[in-house]
Amino acid sequence: MWGALTKLYQSSNEKRKMVLREELRRTKTYETNTVASYLTKITKIKDELAKVGETIQSSQLVRSTLSGFPKKWDAFVDGIVAGGNIPSWERLWDDFMQEETRRHSKNASQHDEEKVRLKKVGDLF
Repeated sequence: MWGALTKLYQSSNEKRKMVLREELRRTKTYETNTVASYLTKITKIKDELAKVGETIQSSQLVRSTLSGFPKKWDAFVDGIVAGGNIPSWERLWDDFMQEETRRHSKNASQHDEEKVRLKKVGDLF
């Protein structure tokens, strides 16, 4: 009985590993997702893999994650890859969170400038 349970569990475990590896490979971020939500999802998959005994090297996780960013992040991703050294998972989090914050600040500033410009144009008429 114990042997049958062990075999069943190991079989399920291998299937779970395969499903999770595929999920990691296919997970992408889209225009509506934040960097934090995307990186959190990747972290959850990594943690689930660890629970079933599958360890992913940090560099492999980073490469997989970088490939999931949309085109609007291409220049930033290219800058990371061009550096030659793949950053740690923690460093990747920090870099992308800072960049997302910078982009939001820049967009908010541009939006405010546009509102002021439109108000001035409106005041002319």
